[in-house]
Amino acid sequence: MSMWLAIVGVGLGSYAFRVVPLLLGEHLRLPERADATLRHAAVGAMTALMVLGVEKVATDSFGPDTLALGMALATAGTVALVGRSMPLVVLCGGVAYGLALGVIRVLIG
Repeated sequence: MSMWLAIVGVGLGSYAFRVVPLLLGEHLRLPERADATLRHAAVGAMTALMVLGVEKVATDSFGPDTLALGMALATAGTVALVGRSMPLVVLCGGVAYGLALGVIRVLIG
């Protein structure tokens, strides 16, 4: 029962988090510093995920998942370095991971 309460609570919180700016519209103004921080939040989150991926590649034994993750990190890092948008970086990394994992599993058998 408590799990369902948590799920409903998170869902309502997520909904409120999305609807409040729409309802308040022009009345809601963030300070300049908060606006700059939120502008870079996606890049910070993506960097944290990539660091965790690099740590996994560096510490885990060498296997299909590790190799595919390394390929995905290299692809996403290259796309980011070229200066593409964050959704494209994520998409390219995800596609590279899926393709690499599929090819590795076909080759291993």
